[in-house]
Amino acid sequence: MGGILQADKMFFDERFLLTNTHKHHYLSLESEFREIVKTFKRTVRQSKNIGDRAGLEVVVGEDEAGLKAFHELYSETRKRNHVPTQPYHYFFNLVTELNRVNAISLLLVRLGENMVGSGIVIKFNGRATLEFLASSSKALALRPNHALVWAAIEMAHREGLKIFDFGRTNPEDQGLMRFKRSWGTMEADLAVATLGNNCKSSIYNRNSSVWKISEFMSEELPAPLYATFSKFVYRHTG
Repeated sequence: MGGILQADKMFFDERFLLTNTHKHHYLSLESEFREIVKTFKRTVRQSKNIGDRAGLEVVVGEDEAGLKAFHELYSETRKRNHVPTQPYHYFFNLVTELNRVNAISLLLVRLGENMVGSGIVIKFNGRATLEFLASSSKALALRPNHALVWAAIEMAHREGLKIFDFGRTNPEDQGLMRFKRSWGTMEADLAVATLGNNCKSSIYNRNSSVWKISEFMSEELPAPLYATFSKFVYRHTG
């Protein structure tokens, strides 16, 4: 199972630069849920209990109001991490199209009347992939991310999916690496193929001038200008 997403042998074309720059974390769902929970680190269970005591509730977003709440939280999280955010219409189109084939769930973490966490689960071929995890800076102490991930894993298990996919991670992001490892995940190298010299100036290359400029602007711009800047970045760099 460790090589479940290792598709690097597909790229024989010398025009592609192949690098193992990321890690892939995933969790098997083929045991009873209570057995899966036993693989979680104690800190995960403690964080889940903190959220439960605070009254966090994970709900499914089923209308555009939920999607707008998600995007607001996601934009806040991306700005906090000093990176541009995808525009709203990207998520609107994503959710609209995948909803047609029952392949997506929008999850929201609610505290009273406020949404304090959110994420999207994409479902395909027995796999649930968690994407776009976001949270309010005002509620981080209540561990909304843990509440959402726990609920997402439980939902995927209940629906009979076989793998819960945490996606790719840059090993330089040690905090995110620790978070994903704490869920009892398996870890594998994830090859990234880049065409030509695009990797040298890519928005995804943390050593590129494009990345550094984008990081600076995302940190310094006020929220309205940050939103405009993000649209510009994604329009011209993808």
